[in-house]
Amino acid sequence: MATISAEAFRLLMENIADGFFVHDVEGRLLDVNARSCADLGYDRDELLGRTIADISRGQPHAVNAGKWRDMPAGTALRFAEVALRKDGSTFPVEISLTCQIIEGRKLFIGLARDLGTQDGDEPVLEDALTGLASRQRLDAELVKACFHATRTGEPVAVAMIDIDHFRLYNGDHGAVHGDEALRALAAILAGIARRPYDLAARHGGDRFVLLLPGIDSPETLVGRVGEELSMLAIPHPGSPVAPHLTVSGGCVVASELADVTPPALLAECERALRRAKANGRNRTELIRV
Repeated sequence: MATISAEAFRLLMENIADGFFVHDVEGRLLDVNARSCADLGYDRDELLGRTIADISRGQPHAVNAGKWRDMPAGTALRFAEVALRKDGSTFPVEISLTCQIIEGRKLFIGLARDLGTQDGDEPVLEDALTGLASRQRLDAELVKACFHATRTGEPVAVAMIDIDHFRLYNGDHGAVHGDEALRALAAILAGIARRPYDLAARHGGDRFVLLLPGIDSPETLVGRVGEELSMLAIPHPGSPVAPHLTVSGGCVVASELADVTPPALLAECERALRRAKANGRNRTELIRV
């Protein structure tokens, strides 16, 4: 099993704006981050040992508890909940929960996103154009994936993909066709990220990210993205790479995460993607860390 220092683990947990928590099958809280404490109005020592029922309100919790108690290991669940602060006030949250077997115990790793934000805006979890996960959700899920990897020793693969010479395509064909191309690529990515804990997200512009926990050799999966896009044969006569749309990809596989943070993984993905472009595009480069 991979080891992680207490300092590195704490850095990982605190490197996120959402509430982060771990609880057992009885709902007993085993770990929380500072955001969880701030949102709920407790000190960390006060929260540890309490149960989910202590910080949730009535009927919504009873319904949701029935859902997560029956979760098989390796599955994920998202649901709405009403959180209960120490002072008795409540606020709506969205819970993103993953069930894992860690050191022989069935544990639940969760993120709690406050839906009652101070500025009145709901967090954006889905990209409006493509329907994939937003950058905000990607950041949150990447922290969860890294946490699981550090506790189990399993690898985590992250791939960054973009369309070759997309600006040229947009200029030649217009923004409407550009949006259609992005949606076509998004549909391919969604078809590849099929497991409950896989994630396909739009990183920004024509850049996308695949999060593939537990995958040590993602080259075949990521290679399918380019193959399936080529099968669509979307014309791109101005491209010096091919007469149709192609993609370049940068993959990172991390098997020892004690000294690697989620932002560092994304930075390595960008480095691998730059290498793919420098080597001619329409290809995937892999970095292991």
